[in-house]
Amino acid sequence: MILDTVTKKLQVVLTTANTTLDMPVFVSYTDESGTSKSKGSLLSTTSGLTTVDICRSPDQHTSRTINSIEIYNRDTASKIVQIYVNDGGAQFQLQDVTLAVDDVLGYTDTRGWYVQDGQGNIKSTSTVGAVLSTSPSAGIGYATGAGGSVIQITNRSTGVTLNTVCSSIQTDTTSLAAGASAEFVVTNSRVAIGDVVVVSQRSGSSNVAGVAGVTHVSVVTVAAGSFILSVDNKSTTTAEVGAIVINFAIIKAVTA
Repeated sequence: MILDTVTKKLQVVLTTANTTLDMPVFVSYTDESGTSKSKGSLLSTTSGLTTVDICRSPDQHTSRTINSIEIYNRDTASKIVQIYVNDGGAQFQLQDVTLAVDDVLGYTDTRGWYVQDGQGNIKSTSTVGAVLSTSPSAGIGYATGAGGSVIQITNRSTGVTLNTVCSSIQTDTTSLAAGASAEFVVTNSRVAIGDVVVVSQRSGSSNVAGVAGVTHVSVVTVAAGSFILSVDNKSTTTAEVGAIVINFAIIKAVTA
């Protein structure tokens, strides 16, 4: 990562105010001007919803290479951290990451971006454009703080709102007739039109002839800021009256 003009700088901002403490930020860099090189570092602290400069612009005729970045969530609650390059007032987002308590968002010029938990375990890494996990048990996914839950009210077609990348939805128990289906909108500011929304039914389907799981849940539409779920009662004889619990996760994706 290089800041190569006097107009470029790195910035950080949180999407919510701190609960008790803001996050310390450490940035190390190397400046190069002609054949001369010098190293430096900067210490700063996030300021909730206020954007903070964490690495200032280089001097004229100087190229600044970012060697490392560390941002430590010492707060008592999970927070979403956003990193930007600001070029003369125009912001370009580099990262939008949820940090659990004691997590560190890090960057090195050889490894790329990664998140490390309070025990020093790497939760995710970015290498040559790929997201990889080195854990044989944790795999790739979301940690505590990234999710949420909501309960549908009124009927099975009532929309719900959840602005997290993964969550659970408990449906209403209004009777869903045999062979019938109900669709409802999930309003979610984290989903983009090109994303993939994965759903699974956790529990709650009524039993028919002693067999559970006669309802099927699927995603039928994805849009910017929302997606639509369909709940289908596959039974030919029995109404569905269970409060179904649905898990979902958003996988960020693009078409180009």
